[in-house]
Amino acid sequence: MRPTLLFALFFSFLTQAQTTKWEYGFSIYSNLSQDYSVNDGTVPEYVQHGYDSIEISSISFSGQGFIEYKLGKKSTIGMGLGIQKTGLQTRKMKFIFGGTPVDTDPIAGRFVYKYYHAEVPIFYKFQICKRFYVLCGASALLNISNRITSVTYFENKKAERSTENDHQTNYRFFNVTGIFGFGYDYLDRERFTLYVQPYAQYHFLGISKSAPLNRNMFSFGLVTGIRLKTKSKS
Repeated sequence: MRPTLLFALFFSFLTQAQTTKWEYGFSIYSNLSQDYSVNDGTVPEYVQHGYDSIEISSISFSGQGFIEYKLGKKSTIGMGLGIQKTGLQTRKMKFIFGGTPVDTDPIAGRFVYKYYHAEVPIFYKFQICKRFYVLCGASALLNISNRITSVTYFENKKAERSTENDHQTNYRFFNVTGIFGFGYDYLDRERFTLYVQPYAQYHFLGISKSAPLNRNMFSFGLVTGIRLKTKSKS
């Protein structure tokens, strides 16, 4: 099923949910994503350590719409649909020349990798007290796009950036993640609630289908959002 069709079906259902006791809302997730290398045993350890030493975390943003249903006073289940962005980057690495470089020669460079997925989370939320809660669940991810940005640095001029779609890596189309968070409803009104939620997410499968040195992504950060309260038709 194409991601565009998923979005159409989800928001059609969300519109119907507005006439029930369900709640619905929207959220933005600012996160720091980090990769964990997974070796299938064919890559020498010194090569793996070399990659680990130059790859660092990257700042990303994600967003989604969601619906929730209260099972009881403290228990809530929900699902959502959104766009997830994660990635990683390399450290700035200096270039080594055999002779004396000139002003037009680059002196350093780095790469930035971004992965975009359509995300369908399903979660359970437990209300600890009136305003605090914990959340756990899982997400299905459908890969949409993968991009590489190369950044080249010079001695006497502005850095140059070049971005292109990555068609070389055999990216995994479907992935599954585990999610965990705890939140605080800092503004609760009759028709809506504003909340903040520290949140973590781990990809159980590598980003590639077949790479001998794969990457499992982990992200953590802060979700901010709004839940809109609805009432049944009279």
